[in-house]
Amino acid sequence: MVIFCLGERIVGRLEYRRRGLAKTITLKRMKNIESRQNEKIRLARVLRQRKKRDSEGRFLIEGLFHLGEALEAKVDLDFVLVVPSLIRNDFGKQMLGKIEATGISLFEIEAELMDSLSQREKSSGFLGVARSQYMDLKDIDIAKAKRLVALINPQDPGNVGSILRSVDANGSDGILLLDRGVDAYHPSAVRAGMGAHFWKQIARGTFDEFTKWARDNHYQILGSSAKEGLEIQQIQASLPYVLLLGSEREGLSDSQKGACDQIISLRMLGRNTSLNLSVAAGILLFRLREMEIE
Repeated sequence: MVIFCLGERIVGRLEYRRRGLAKTITLKRMKNIESRQNEKIRLARVLRQRKKRDSEGRFLIEGLFHLGEALEAKVDLDFVLVVPSLIRNDFGKQMLGKIEATGISLFEIEAELMDSLSQREKSSGFLGVARSQYMDLKDIDIAKAKRLVALINPQDPGNVGSILRSVDANGSDGILLLDRGVDAYHPSAVRAGMGAHFWKQIARGTFDEFTKWARDNHYQILGSSAKEGLEIQQIQASLPYVLLLGSEREGLSDSQKGACDQIISLRMLGRNTSLNLSVAAGILLFRLREMEIE
């Protein structure tokens, strides 16, 4: 059972019992928000739109795991909205204490108000607003970017998030979004990334800017095709390299293939003619790691 002691619209203490043992977490003054017209509620609502994420330079972080990763990575969080009645386990209570300890602003809201902001079927009771971490190609830390993935005009935010998750799992270093496409900080992309957004470099640019940057910094560009190129076991991947992937619908154009040092063939053996972009990226990332030469 969770009991929040409220006074003058301010949470002062969180008490809970677990297996018959009482424990108290002392909190500082956590303000209560009731109005849907409150500026922080309005900001959280509009950040579901790309143009507002771009203009505000902020995005939403929802869920206990994602918020925990953001805190550990020291992401710049503006504030966190909390629904006390939804905090039912030790992890949630510990998270509340961690947020409080950092000095990040905490605001209590009702479950109904959280439901109007959440894009999940069942909210965990935590929603944070953070500053996005996009960088230009020229600002990438080359020393910490030996293995990268570049996506040309991706259209599915879930794919972008899943690829970032694979980048993290594979020990690669970041993702480059070329020629616009979907926003890496779309709520669906952040959810699919499982915290990888907070640890990996994320940059944007045009394809022309990318090819110049890659050549200037001595990157090997490895493209992919379902119809042509070398089998992956024939590829010699030398660090640093960039795995270049085309859009879900079009793949790489002839001119984009021409900018690659090598093309990897991921041949289809069944009736389907292609793989989901994030699945293909995951396979290629792990196989390339095996094929690296010093």
